[in-house]
Amino acid sequence: MERKQASAHLTYAQRVNNTNWELRQFEIFAHKWIDKSQPDYGVALLNDCKYGHYVKGNILDINLLRSPSWPDPTADRAEHEFTYALYPHPGNHIESPVTRVDYELNVPLKYLVTDSHHGKLKANWSFVKSSVKNVIVDVLKQGEDGKNIVVRMYETDGKNAKVTIKLGIDIQSVLLTKMMEKTIESIAVSNDENRLNYRPFEIHTIKIKKT
Repeated sequence: MERKQASAHLTYAQRVNNTNWELRQFEIFAHKWIDKSQPDYGVALLNDCKYGHYVKGNILDINLLRSPSWPDPTADRAEHEFTYALYPHPGNHIESPVTRVDYELNVPLKYLVTDSHHGKLKANWSFVKSSVKNVIVDVLKQGEDGKNIVVRMYETDGKNAKVTIKLGIDIQSVLLTKMMEKTIESIAVSNDENRLNYRPFEIHTIKIKKT
């Protein structure tokens, strides 16, 4: 089944609506962060490996352990280590850099200091770069065919976006694919740039063939 949209980064207020049954649920899921905000101010609770949350009134919490008897009666029986952070911010979760901050927590920068650089890369270089802040690169990997490079990006703020993807290598072709890397269509490339349109929370996967 193809996944068309990602909705893991919605705020609690956006998630809980419609029926009294939904309002009574004691847990909601979110990857990396959950946010409670009003137009001028908010607070995000970030973490690196927990997915269940509880929100009520002024309470934001993380469910640390699960204890179901089925399908695994020993689920979560171990010593757990995780990182969390409370991030107050001006504006709501869209106006503030919550998405960037949560990636800084989950994927910290790794670097290596050297005395000299003898390669061909410039001092300032990016393999792939999005022209808008609300479309981010989430996956960069070798294609399942073992030949091409796959890049997966998604829209974070729940709005339409027109984005230019700048590639830092010489390329022969770019294909828009499904999640399982089956080709949908070819994408026009000019000066190692291609353009994509995004619907709210949409995921796009592209396959890059180098020259």
